[in-house]
Amino acid sequence: MMTRPTRPNPLDWSDVAEAPELATLTGTDTLLEIAITALVAAHPELDRGGALVDVQRAPASLWLAEIIVDAAATLRVYLDRYEVAVRNERHLCGARNDDTPW
Repeated sequence: MMTRPTRPNPLDWSDVAEAPELATLTGTDTLLEIAITALVAAHPELDRGGALVDVQRAPASLWLAEIIVDAAATLRVYLDRYEVAVRNERHLCGARNDDTPW
């Protein structure tokens, strides 16, 4: 199973004020982690480290779980990249936009 370290930079209020989507995306990331953990717990064979499930012989729930785990892991990578991009853009463009309504 693909694991990754804990987020190095947890969100704070200034992050949410500047980029409110990060709050929802962080929650989505956490839910994806829970889903991956639950699917691997239900199908321990997914924790073999890269071995693909034989679709012809495996139950549908197993190979579908593998697809979901792979897709969730990929989405988590893109969520991380998005967060890094937003943080970098904030750093490069200044930390505060005075047009923010809150």
